Amino acid sequence: MYLRKYFFFIITVLNQSLFSQTGWISQNPYPQGNPLYKVQALSQNVVYAAGGGRALIKTTNGGNNWIILTYNLPDWNYPNSTSINSFVFLSEQIGFICGSKGKIFKTTDGGIHWIENPTGFTSDLSSISFPSINTGYAVGMNGKIIKTTNGGNTWFEQTGGGTATLTSVFFTDNLNGWICGSLLSGNILKTTNGGENWIAINCGVTSGLYSLYFISNQTGWASGYSGKILKTTDGGSNWLVLNTGVINDFISIFFSSPDTGWAVGGNEGCIVLKTVDGGNNWFPQTGSMPYCTNYRSVSFVSNTLGWITGYEGKIFKTSDGGNTWQSQSQGLTNGFYTVKFISSETGWVGGTYNSLLKTTNCGTNWFQQISSTLIHYDCVNFISAETGFASGKSLLGDTSYIIKSTNGGFDWTPKYKQYNYLFKSLFFISPQTGWAAGYKSTPPRTGIIIKTTNSGDNWTLQYNVISDTASLESICFSSPNTGFATGWWSKLLRTTNGGTNWYLVSTGTSNVYFNSLSFVNENTGWLSGWYKTILKTTNAGLNWFSQSAGIPTTIGSCNFEEIYFVDTLNGWVTGSNKVLCTTNGGLNWIDQSFGTSTVNFSINFVNSLTGWLVGSSGTIFKTTTGGFPVAIKKSENQIVPTEFELYQNYPNPFNNSTVIKFELPYTAKIKIKVFDITGKEITTLLNTYLSEGIYQVIFNIENYKLASGIYFYKLSVDNFEMVRKMILIK
Repeated sequence: MYLRKYFFFIITVLNQSLFSQTGWISQNPYPQGNPLYKVQALSQNVVYAAGGGRALIKTTNGGNNWIILTYNLPDWNYPNSTSINSFVFLSEQIGFICGSKGKIFKTTDGGIHWIENPTGFTSDLSSISFPSINTGYAVGMNGKIIKTTNGGNTWFEQTGGGTATLTSVFFTDNLNGWICGSLLSGNILKTTNGGENWIAINCGVTSGLYSLYFISNQTGWASGYSGKILKTTDGGSNWLVLNTGVINDFISIFFSSPDTGWAVGGNEGCIVLKTVDGGNNWFPQTGSMPYCTNYRSVSFVSNTLGWITGYEGKIFKTSDGGNTWQSQSQGLTNGFYTVKFISSETGWVGGTYNSLLKTTNCGTNWFQQISSTLIHYDCVNFISAETGFASGKSLLGDTSYIIKSTNGGFDWTPKYKQYNYLFKSLFFISPQTGWAAGYKSTPPRTGIIIKTTNSGDNWTLQYNVISDTASLESICFSSPNTGFATGWWSKLLRTTNGGTNWYLVSTGTSNVYFNSLSFVNENTGWLSGWYKTILKTTNAGLNWFSQSAGIPTTIGSCNFEEIYFVDTLNGWVTGSNKVLCTTNGGLNWIDQSFGTSTVNFSINFVNSLTGWLVGSSGTIFKTTTGGFPVAIKKSENQIVPTEFELYQNYPNPFNNSTVIKFELPYTAKIKIKVFDITGKEITTLLNTYLSEGIYQVIFNIENYKLASGIYFYKLSVDNFEMVRKMILIK
């Protein structure tokens, strides 16, 4: 059967933002892929949104473009994901955020700079409310209620929350406020004296409540679990349970006037309800909205103009009161499990629900390629610009396919299918010869390996031992004869005759879920898996030794999904929300993680500088600096320096960027920092291990908003330090 591809849509990278704290640029989705838990519209032009992975974005033109402010904040909860659970802006310039580990930060310049307001507490904070410039409240886990009366400089605890999970706080003025949550025994808390006393008022429902909104001291609403919406008209002394007709959880509620309001939420499918009579009657407005896993927040500036945000970084805008909604986030948000580039320009990513994207311009634009063999892509492997293979399980049923394209993915033809098996990995040693590895999709998870010698037209079974229940996740060949397949329970198979026979190789580990192999020549290769496992071989896989000791302990727990090396020195490994790099063959690993709450599944590089990283929520990240904040270039001069040296930057004076050159006589961990004339640190250009050699690094001021003047840069290696002066003229 001949299958035809259809162009579905084009994804354009509208705002590739490279920040000083990370060398990875987001290419999809736009503007970012972390969940957005809160949105606040200040005017028809100015809107803020924030959420998981310390996502923080802003628009000043009604959402036509979004500015990413994420990296202006520290990743304070690392190695765990840092979450901004709530925020409030009193004006475009002055705002507060709260979230993980009891942290509160304040900005007075529209999110460009943030100052921590220490709370003295470590419980996660869920909601924050400032009725005035000086007086604010925040609530969270373990019944935590805290208050400030000096603009956030200091905070003190208030009693009344018990051990409940407090999810929302709302104050209409400095004295009158309300709190809702779960485990409150069917109560909503109320104060009329600025929190000195909190009164528990029965609200008529025992299920948890997520959100509060008051239009005045007397009239307010609460929303929560199982379609519950409540209303009060006497300041919260009494609550009426309203009829919504649905059982979805309502995460957020907002009223633009006493009569007009919206409630949003969902459980694996979203819902938007609107009322025009103060909540007595509700009707759905979800019909015109694209799918989103969960709507999390709603905010309006009038009865007609408003925004909704949710999971996968979704943003929706309406200008007609919710009758129609325009998506202001772009790009596929299905999970991507595989990425493959054949050059710095051309590559593919594949994932769930028949999601296959291609770029021919370095990822600036992505367009979808659709095969009528509808599959969840597990692996995409192109061996040239024209010829490629992909594997995955059918969207319907339990059949897996291997499909082939001979025109760059424009058309796809099924070449192999098998019921009750998954093919997780494809590897081609030549245009004709390749292998696929996988496992039975139901227990026992019997591993399977098949081979083709005629470019996929026919496949023969090479391995399928019924007693072997270790699923195979990855296959790789270092030569036409020598290859490896690996999978669950520390399983590693080796062949020396092209796969005719396979035998078990000891790795010195047990019960590790291996899922990736990478070889750069016949002798040198790496193996990665769960529990921060990295193994290396230098004798063609006969023996393996651990390199996990070189992994920074600060990354916490991590299950690696894929490892990729471009040569004997430079490699990357990724998994969970982490990405690590080595420049010395795995002896030491440098943490390049950048705080996303999404999960990374696959990584691929075309050289030591240019690569891509993909994961959940449709995330695609690119680096042109090897994942470092700045590009590092090693001289091709083979002469090994005899001592450390830091050279004068050039040009100097400089305007936009300047080159800093240095020499290392041996492998070492180095730091290069930049300071202003007062000694204040501007940035850390490098903090990594490098092998001996002569290097150049570019310092670009574009990300730092520096004024003209004198600056200093310092090289620190072991006990060696050297400082030089440079002059910026703008």
